[in-house]
Amino acid sequence: MKKINYAYYIFLFVVVCAILKYSNYIEDKIGIHGYFYLEMLYVLWLTSFQNVVYLIVRKRGVKDDFCIIHQCKFKWSTFWVDTIHNELACLCMFNPFKIQYVSLNRVHDAGIKIWYSRHEKCISGLSFRFYLDGKRQSFQINQRRGGWLNTEGIAEALTEDARKLVELINHKPIQM
Repeated sequence: MKKINYAYYIFLFVVVCAILKYSNYIEDKIGIHGYFYLEMLYVLWLTSFQNVVYLIVRKRGVKDDFCIIHQCKFKWSTFWVDTIHNELACLCMFNPFKIQYVSLNRVHDAGIKIWYSRHEKCISGLSFRFYLDGKRQSFQINQRRGGWLNTEGIAEALTEDARKLVELINHKPIQM
């Protein structure tokens, strides 16, 4: 599963390098105010375009013949499970241009990893992990800098949707 679209980020890097390299030429052609607006437009693109595309693609949803049994929204990704057609769909924030589909037969050993801080007094982060064709995939569920106090039930409350997703993946119907 491809979590990051490297081609898109390389393109953004090339654009910023071109703007910086040809800044004097751009200023001569469109003026200092035009160059400032061009930079502001680029910053706006960097900060919002990816989020907007992610939300649009997530709102548009999965393909027509996909029967959603469960949907799980994490911090930077969304998962859909179809046990009828035996598929898992994933949309990642850093690869927001398309939803990726994989067979549930290729996915195994799903689980939730809890990160502790201060000698297991606080939960600092949670991630959803599974193996796809033998390669570990990890997706952040939630994170908090100060952590949540490790009281009974806090991990269950924070991972309720993820636990359902783990259950569906680990106890999937066997199809050939």
